[in-house]
Amino acid sequence: MNYYVTADLDALRRARCSSGYSQREIAERIGMSKIRYQNLENGKYPRTKVESAEAIAVVLQTDPEVIFPMFMSVKAAHDAAEAERVDAENLQAYAVVVDPDAVRSAAEAAGVSFPNICENVRYSLSEAQGIASKLSAVPGVLFPNYGRVAEKAERQKAPCWSGSYTIPMDRSFLVTPDSAAIKKSRISAKMHQIELSFAAGLYKNAVFLIESGKEPCSIARSSAEAIAAILKERPENLFPDYLQKKAEYERKMESRRNVPALELAELAEKYLPLVRSIAHKKSHVMGCDFDEALSIMLVAFAEALRNWGGYGAFSDFVTRVLDRAAVAEVRRQTAQKRSAFVVSLNDPLFYDDRDDLRELADCLASPYDLELHIEVREELRYRLHHADPETRRIATIELGL
Repeated sequence: MNYYVTADLDALRRARCSSGYSQREIAERIGMSKIRYQNLENGKYPRTKVESAEAIAVVLQTDPEVIFPMFMSVKAAHDAAEAERVDAENLQAYAVVVDPDAVRSAAEAAGVSFPNICENVRYSLSEAQGIASKLSAVPGVLFPNYGRVAEKAERQKAPCWSGSYTIPMDRSFLVTPDSAAIKKSRISAKMHQIELSFAAGLYKNAVFLIESGKEPCSIARSSAEAIAAILKERPENLFPDYLQKKAEYERKMESRRNVPALELAELAEKYLPLVRSIAHKKSHVMGCDFDEALSIMLVAFAEALRNWGGYGAFSDFVTRVLDRAAVAEVRRQTAQKRSAFVVSLNDPLFYDDRDDLRELADCLASPYDLELHIEVREELRYRLHHADPETRRIATIELGL
């Protein structure tokens, strides 16, 4: 769809004369015929496309709104329509289909609430990555054709493809891959190496390096389980030492719970300053004051003491636990704000959260006049900016700024 703007003929003529260009020169520079430009400037056809208007303003070295008064509003509508058209084309060409049962299972495992997802719903690659990230799940399990579509987007350098999504790395234990078994299972599933890598939430060449033997002899537990899930195989069939390493890890985790009480008391006394420091740094991110942040961190610290049993450095372990506690609190605060989201509109509103997921917020009528508040705030800022230092100091003290 083309969007047109109407020229201010006097302003256009003055701008051209002051630039020193003739009508023919302007027309040549913007790729327009001389007759068409003459008709524009003389008022016979005073409307032109947004792209042409912008080119004219660039040649005349002036603001487009000076010679086309409605340029900004029409340009905004044009850009929005163009973005919508591109999104529609990308969704049609690079869409993935969701498995609702897999999403529900992943949401239950992650312990997060998730909007109902219907069958045969098509999602863009970025939306699929956002859902997988929110649920900490393997994208190819939630979206059966994700790997194939991602490989296509990578091969064609599609604008909608920002790169592969990698699952959170779980290195609780490492396993050795059976390259021949993985290759045989992949061929049976009729998947390419890149397709399997993307579907499993790994980097582009991961499967190639594993099958060729160029990957280090051991890979992380999460990568092994993701590959097995996509190929619909048991992990031990593709990674012979999987069960042995898993049993060893579980025994280590069990031994962690038998740390002497005296050692736990010493750790608690030693690392309390670290807990206070992290609470102080994370409080503004968590959206709460220091006391509340410290309470949350102390609960997480107690959990860390219960779950640690001498395996690895306690400082690294407790830092990871406290970081996870901060992230969980941010998500809880975000959920609270979303449930209390009220704006002065009568229609439902779609908005994007930080995981790039579009969700629907119920918008209720509100007596709060947001536009008036913004006008008053900007007026106050303007007056303070142009006031003398003494007036600014008094206003800052009185308003508690």
